[in-house]
Amino acid sequence: MLLSLSRSVAPVETPITLAEAKAHLRVDWDDSDDYITALIDAAVARMDGWSGVLGRCMVNQSWTLTFDSLSQQLYLPFPVNSITSVKYYDVDNSEQTINASNYELVTTLTRPYINFTSTYSIPVQYDYRTDRASVIVVAGYGAAASDVPASIKHAMKMLVAHWYEHRESVIMTSSSVLPQGFDAIIEPHRRSFLL
Repeated sequence: MLLSLSRSVAPVETPITLAEAKAHLRVDWDDSDDYITALIDAAVARMDGWSGVLGRCMVNQSWTLTFDSLSQQLYLPFPVNSITSVKYYDVDNSEQTINASNYELVTTLTRPYINFTSTYSIPVQYDYRTDRASVIVVAGYGAAASDVPASIKHAMKMLVAHWYEHRESVIMTSSSVLPQGFDAIIEPHRRSFLL
């Protein structure tokens, strides 16, 4: 069972740049650069990673997943590109790294998982800890912002523009909701499985 997850290496760039956001906003002055950058960061936080509305990562990043134990399949909470390492605590409470030849990443429409080969015997693990296994994964559409689908980047620009134009927490008009089409644009990219 998955116990916890945390991002261990952040992406090297945001899916949209300050220049792209300013072009979308039709802002050609520099006085608002810090504010627009903060809005980009807020849009990334709203959309990216396991807890974002997409339920998946945009630009490649590393996550550490902690499990209560090893089992034949370790189910992952979001789509991943690769497995960096799989580790466990042996009967002596020493951390061991499993050779990558003993497992594979299986990507399905329902849920990705790590599958151990039929020739690999799941080792006995230390009894007196709950975090007996950990996995480090790389997740995202690719290493660069250019790998993120254009529709996601457009949705981010819409979100930044909405927040730029509506700076109050509540506006008593129909414009207080997210821009029309935001959900429709991101829906095909949302994680399609549950924990």
